[in-house]
Amino acid sequence: MNNKSIKLTLLSILLVFSINAFSQDSDQRTYKFGVNLGANLFELNQNDLFEQYNGRLNYSLGFSFEYDIDSSLSLLSGINFDKKSTVWEFMVSSTSNGGFGSFTVEDKIRFSYINVPVYLRYHIGNSKNIGLNLGGYYNHTLNVENEAKIVESESLIHEVGDEFTTQPAEDIISNDDFGMLIGLSYQFAINDKNHFSLELRNEFGLANISQITAFNEVKTNTLKLILNWQLPI
Repeated sequence: MNNKSIKLTLLSILLVFSINAFSQDSDQRTYKFGVNLGANLFELNQNDLFEQYNGRLNYSLGFSFEYDIDSSLSLLSGINFDKKSTVWEFMVSSTSNGGFGSFTVEDKIRFSYINVPVYLRYHIGNSKNIGLNLGGYYNHTLNVENEAKIVESESLIHEVGDEFTTQPAEDIISNDDFGMLIGLSYQFAINDKNHFSLELRNEFGLANISQITAFNEVKTNTLKLILNWQLPI
């Protein structure tokens, strides 16, 4: 089954579930809208090149929607802007540099994503303030860019701060990513009008986002810590 078939299947399942959920009596419906602000740590998983990169802490922000199916179960979605980055430091030896001395390169890859999660939250505890979250997500890439510079140099011809040419990440990374998410959340209130939740979420990529067939599969993994403020409307 190819990526398009998997995505269509997942979207169909979510659509059927949503129609079933929203077909309940209107008296039972509870809608909540909120604002997300959080941090993320991003990794690209692959057997060779991208395994060398290490994720850097970055930010996520967006809007959320929650629909209470009953007292123990709710359906959540939203739209977020995710800024993500990874860094790889590597040395170019004197031999590979033509005998002119060695230097160290720092290659940063920055990603901008639109993130759309769809998942269920099962509320547990006496006050139902702890949530177990399970579902899926879709990412669309807005931008991918490399910034590779020399950070240390013992070379006769290369100085610290010089740009270094690498294979552009935008030629490797495709625009579409999807996968599953799991998480744990805690809901609390400061007063009658200000309700919050804190969620620790892991988004496991299932799609191969490499556009180059010669590469091994490239998949994503993102750990997020998200603070959500439920809008008092």
